Amino acid sequence: MASNCELQLLEKLGKGPFAIQLDETTTVADEAVLIVYVQYIDGEDLKQDILILYNETNKRLQGVESNIIQCKEALDAFVRKLEYRVGKMERGELQQFPLLLKQSRNNPETVPVSVRREFIRHMNALQKEMKSRFADIDEYVSKELWVLDPFIAKVEDADRQTDRQTDRQTDRQTDRQTDRLTDRQTDRQTDRQTDRQTDRQTDRQTDRQTDRQADRQTDRQTDRQTDRQTDRQTDRQTDRQTDRQTDRQTDRLTDRQTDRQTDRLTDRQTDRQTDRQTDRQADRLTDRQTDRQTDRQTDRQTDRQTDRQADRQTDRQTDRQADRQTDRQTDRQTG
Repeated sequence: MASNCELQLLEKLGKGPFAIQLDETTTVADEAVLIVYVQYIDGEDLKQDILILYNETNKRLQGVESNIIQCKEALDAFVRKLEYRVGKMERGELQQFPLLLKQSRNNPETVPVSVRREFIRHMNALQKEMKSRFADIDEYVSKELWVLDPFIAKVEDADRQTDRQTDRQTDRQTDRQTDRLTDRQTDRQTDRQTDRQTDRQTDRQTDRQTDRQADRQTDRQTDRQTDRQTDRQTDRQTDRQTDRQTDRQTDRLTDRQTDRQTDRLTDRQTDRQTDRQTDRQADRLTDRQTDRQTDRQTDRQTDRQTDRQADRQTDRQTDRQADRQTDRQTDRQTG
């Protein structure tokens, strides 16, 4: 099934232009794998496939028993294979490309020159990519060539190596000491910062609690004072209203009683006088009696009018005095 998918992909790549990109990734088992991304045109759509290649080289580059010398040998062999295949492709020999040879039906001349150039260009780009990606291995191994060939080693190289090792050890020790010092300083700074932050937080919490308690106490005191003032004001107002009402009622009752008593006294006196006069002047002329009767009626009417006016005046005066007293008391309270 995998070979069939690969053949279909090669058929599609032979029909038009395509692009290849090499990348490195790791599997679930932490094994390095080289992946080739292929982009090509299929009809009117741009598609992309992923190929995992060069498994032999990957296996030699990784593993518990592999070392840098084995990695260097595997990379050199892979680059030489690419150079060898580029030479074969330039000469038109497709023995190293069995799938392409099978697609051309064992006739290399049917493969277009553009396809060969594209293969050559990609293989050259792959060579450059491998050399640049693993340049650190070449640089390291070039400094330690005596490992590959012990007979080319010199005493000066050994002294240099010892000096390098001592320098590395001293550098490591100094780095460790500096790291320890920096770690201690950072730990102290972090501890100080944490202590400051905790102190600030505790201070803020205590300040907030004290402020809240103080606010609560002040609110309670103000509420109590306001309640007392309102109670006092309401009591005063109620007392004043009750006093005014009782005063008015007593004044009205007294006025009514005085009016009734005065009316009764006046009526009795007038009755007595009239009775006496009638008894005395019974024998007098009837004209005088009629005059007297008319006089009495007019007197009664005038008396009633005067009594009414006097009552009205007294009521007005008492109301004015009461209003003045209430206004004075309200002005004193507002003042």
